[in-house]
Amino acid sequence: MYSKFDNLDITVDASIKKITRKACMYLSEAIENGIMLSENPTANIVIYDDRIDFGMCLNPTMDMMNAAYFPNFYEENGNIVYRFAGNACCEVEDHTINYVGHTDPITADDNKVFNMIYSKYA
Repeated sequence: MYSKFDNLDITVDASIKKITRKACMYLSEAIENGIMLSENPTANIVIYDDRIDFGMCLNPTMDMMNAAYFPNFYEENGNIVYRFAGNACCEVEDHTINYVGHTDPITADDNKVFNMIYSKYA
C-alpha cells in the first residue's frame, strides 16, 4: 500500500523556509514510519518547526503501539504527530530545519520521500 507513495501531499508550515539535506534524510524516515502508523496513504503531511503532523489516524490499534518501537510518535486529537524531542535531533534556526544528531542519517538514492522533500525544500 505504501511502496510507491504516489498520493503523498507533503508541505511545510510558513515558519519553515528551508530543510537541509541531512534533515531531509532524517525526516524522510520519520515520514515513512508515520504513514505506516497512521495507515492513511492520502494524508496531508505538514512539517512544522517542532513536529510533523500526519493527519487523521486510520489505524485502530494505534493506542496499543509501544513507544519503545516508535519513539516520538503520538496520537493527538485523532492525528498522528511526530515530535522533534529526545532523539529527534532537529532544530530550527533562521527558518531552516537542520539535523543536529551525533550520527549522520543515511538514505537510499532512490528514496521517494527524501527526493520529494529535498527537491521542494532544500
